[in-house]
Parts: sequence; structure tokens; C-alpha cells
Amino acid sequence: DTVAFGPEGPEGAVRGLPGTQLLLAVRSPGDPVREVQLTRRVIPADAFPPVEARRLAGTQVGLLLIDTFAREDLTTLVRDQLDDLLARGPLDGLIIDVRDNGGGFIEVMLDTLGLFADGGSIGSSASRRTREELTIPAGQLVPGLEDVPLAVLIGAGTASAAEMFAAG
Repeated sequence: DTVAFGPEGPEGAVRGLPGTQLLLAVRSPGDPVREVQLTRRVIPADAFPPVEARRLAGTQVGLLLIDTFAREDLTTLVRDQLDDLLARGPLDGLIIDVRDNGGGFIEVMLDTLGLFADGGSIGSSASRRTREELTIPAGQLVPGLEDVPLAVLIGAGTASAAEMFAAG
């Protein structure tokens, strides 16, 4: 079958059983429609980096993308990216993008928050049986970020621990 999709993108249109064929109708601006044949495969969870940092062109503003809090090593990955970013000079601001972050482990999220805020509480999480204080660990702040203004981007794909991160 040929699959064409609109501005909302291909999500769902290309999913199917691994090994099956798919024919996509693709159109690039100014070019005619062309067909591309694909074979569906499972994409491993580590196919894309969960963290990426860069400077916005022509500025001293950093952009940090965090796609998940579902990795035990995430805090180390974030710290490494921030260290690399700061090694190129001080920042005037940092934008943290969690728009496509569906959440993950609350402890990982809190440890990651500790890179930006030196301790404190972001509230509590309660269930029918338990209530847990959400405490940011102290002493983990990345040197060079102490007075850097932060902005956190959220969107429809921000959920669970990523929402807590944004609130924190």
C-alpha cells in the first residue's frame, strides 16, 4: 500500500509488523511526489540520544533537549552535555526542552533537577496508600549555571516526570 500523510506527520502511518514493506509517497517543497519503499524494523530505544546540548547560533544561549527520564544514567548524560556546553564559555541563558519527554523515573528526574537547583522541594506525590516528598538533592549544581536564567519548554508530549521537572 502507498501511504500519504498530511502536516500532522507520519506518526502511526508507518507503524506495523517488523519485516513488512511500506511504500511512502513523499513530497519535498518544489519537487513532485516520489515513492520510497521501506522495510519496517524495530527501532532500539538507544537509537537516538536522550540528551543533546548546543548553543543557539550567534548567541550565548544554550539549548538542552531531554527526551526521557527513563534512563538510570540520564543525570550523567545531562551533566556531560552541560559541561561540554560550558567549556565553550559562559551562558547568558539556558532553554531546557522537554516537549517530547513522556516522563520516566521520578528519582532520575529529581537528580537531574539537582543539576540546576541546589536542593529544595517541588512538592509531593501521593497515591491512595502513600505520600512521597519530591526533594531535589543538594550539592549537585553544575558549576557555571548558578546565576544563568532558565526557561523550560513544554508541550502536548510532556508527561509525568517531565511535567514535574518543568514545575520544579
